[in-house]
Amino acid sequence: MSKLISDSKINAILSLLDDEDETVFKAARSELLNIFQSNHPESAQILQVMVEKKNTMPAHLALRIEELIDDIQFQVLSPQFLRGFMDNATLETYAFLVMRIGYPDVSLEKYRRELQRLESLLRLEYFTSTMSDIDKIFMMSVILFEKEGYRGNSAGYYEPDNSYLNRVIDRKLGIPISLGTIYLILAERFHLPIYGVNMPGHFLLKYETPGGEERFIDPFNQGRILDKQDCIRFLHNQGYSMVDQYFAKASALDILERTFKNLHNSYRELGLRHKMALIERYLNLLLDFRGEPLLPPNFLSTSDDFEENDA
Repeated sequence: MSKLISDSKINAILSLLDDEDETVFKAARSELLNIFQSNHPESAQILQVMVEKKNTMPAHLALRIEELIDDIQFQVLSPQFLRGFMDNATLETYAFLVMRIGYPDVSLEKYRRELQRLESLLRLEYFTSTMSDIDKIFMMSVILFEKEGYRGNSAGYYEPDNSYLNRVIDRKLGIPISLGTIYLILAERFHLPIYGVNMPGHFLLKYETPGGEERFIDPFNQGRILDKQDCIRFLHNQGYSMVDQYFAKASALDILERTFKNLHNSYRELGLRHKMALIERYLNLLLDFRGEPLLPPNFLSTSDDFEENDA
């Protein structure tokens, strides 16, 4: 379809989205998928209209439009994820792509500015040239959790919004991996040697001292500092044995995979099977890139892989 498709035709297509006739809706759906596939210059505005339309529709029509938006976003985002996989993209890049899965009309610039504000606050007001890495890490915890008010969402641990960074920033609430993601994004900007650790049951951050000592940071519990024995005790209390792999550095792809699994389980808790299937499509992109077996539908029948709250 031409990029020069007229505004009047687009408006006519959009007007059909609330038509009760399923045949009419399918025709409009096909036209819109083609428009987005052609990289129409006004795609963002069209998507915004679709989101607004969805928000005013009765539930059954809203669901139909939401599933169309999800299909369009998958069509748009999947090549961007694949390019990120091939380019060894940063965790920040993946976090911003994930935002657009749950919130297609999100203002990415708003959240880039907020992360820049946090970086500038630390750089200009709190960090000094004589501070050690570990002192900067302690200061990051003070700023994020005491001054800025970020905290673990104990009351709504399974809410999908805990995995979308825009909503974590808006509400100052998250789960270990999303709060840890903010920490890691900032740490990367200051070249601090902090890494994610995909410990089962609870995502942690790890700092290795110049002398080789390991310190673990719990982003869900106000940045509490743990040693390895604390982590081993937690594993034993959760029924896990001590395995060195549990303390290995998690790559950006590892963290993205765990984020997808958390989202899948969040939607499962809500009974939103269409959202579960959507997240499976994104997760299968990652698994296929890694050469791992793809997931069957509804692969997580239990919440065993979901981070558990130890607060």
